[in-house]
Amino acid sequence: MEEDTPTFEKIDTLTQELKTIFTRLETRIANVEAYLRCAELDHMYGNMTEASYAERKRQINKNITVLHNVLVDLKKAESSLP
Repeated sequence: MEEDTPTFEKIDTLTQELKTIFTRLETRIANVEAYLRCAELDHMYGNMTEASYAERKRQINKNITVLHNVLVDLKKAESSLP
């Protein structure tokens, strides 16, 4: 940030950046949930083989793990603040 930027503007910028990060994370989590719901319905109605279902679940769990790791990193960063 620029040194000559007023303090309130710096805080507003930080707040906006944080909101953007949370919005993106919420969107990604919602997308994974929607993908899971579709896979479950496709499987339930017999629209995919067991192998396809297992592969989709593996991909979904991989995405969940990535998102979980991002949240863990955010928690670590938050707890290291003074």
